[in-house]
Amino acid sequence: MCIRKINHEEDIKAIEDVWFNASGCENEQNWGNVHKEIKCPNNITYVKTRGGSIVAFVTIRRKGITSLQNYIFEIFSHPQSQGFGSELLKEMQNKRLSLSLHVKKTNTDGIRFYENNGFRKKLSNHCEKYQMEWKSQP
Repeated sequence: MCIRKINHEEDIKAIEDVWFNASGCENEQNWGNVHKEIKCPNNITYVKTRGGSIVAFVTIRRKGITSLQNYIFEIFSHPQSQGFGSELLKEMQNKRLSLSLHVKKTNTDGIRFYENNGFRKKLSNHCEKYQMEWKSQP
């Protein structure tokens, strides 16, 4: 298994398959939003592979608007509950001093996943989502 930066031309279809399988969403517009963040030059996407196939991906803001630096736009894995998402998230934590994201308040599995990986809820003005943050320990 390996974690590497995305190769846009070769990886996008496999990432799309992971997203559709993991999200359970058949909405092309939602995929369009995910694809836009993957293609954004201010963001970076990493993939986790197993046996040469992509099983997880994460898209993070790497530069640009300061308040969005190290913001996780997307993290998905398929199959789930295999540790792929946790391994990918740990690798991102090893590369950064902090990470942040938003998660729907109704997504109890997602909230538990992030809390198990060291994220904490923060006060948020968003009524439907929690803001969550992770900071490196000295």
